[in-house]
This record gives sequence, C-alpha cells and structure tokens, in this order.
Amino acid sequence: MNDPKIDLSCLDPFPDPGQFDREADALTAEILAARALDLSLWRGLYLRARTAAIFAAAAACVVLTLQGLAPRREAPAEETPQTGQPEVQWTPGSEAPTSAEILEWIGGAP
Repeated sequence: MNDPKIDLSCLDPFPDPGQFDREADALTAEILAARALDLSLWRGLYLRARTAAIFAAAAACVVLTLQGLAPRREAPAEETPQTGQPEVQWTPGSEAPTSAEILEWIGGAP
C-alpha cells in the first residue's frame, strides 16, 4: 500500500498554472471579437431571411408534391355552377347590366 508516487508533471502541457487561463482568455477574446465583427445587424438579418426563404421553398415543394399526389374530387352535378346564363345577355351590342341585375344573377338581393 505504500506505493511511490509517480511524477506526471512532464505530461502537463502547461507547467505554469496561470498559462492555461491566459491562453483560454486570449482565445475567448479573439473569438468574441471575430463574432462581433462578423455578425453585424444586416448580416444577421440576411442569415435569418435566407434560412426562412429556404424553409419556405422546402415547404412549398412539399405542398405542391402532396397536392399532385392527392386524388382529385369531382364536383357533384348539383353544385356545378350554371355557366352561360348572364354571359349570353352580356353581348357586345347590348347595354351594360345594372348593379341590381348583377346582384340578381349572382343570387344577392338589391
């Protein structure tokens, strides 16, 4: 149980105890200064806008792909709009319809 202690000081990369702290402080200050210069307001907005545009484009691709894969439903015959009724009366030789006539054709009340 009385083993001699092994001296591992030769493996220590920083023999001076304060040297590691000085190196870490210098590196941290350098990184923070580079970050402050690099991330200006406009650069930060640009990076966020670019990221948002990428996500929006990806979402649009997904929606368009899913829309193309989805089966299409046909409208029932009773819900199909009646075409040709007001348009027949709007010939180039006739007068322009009044707003009351337009409301009557689309189902509104004057």
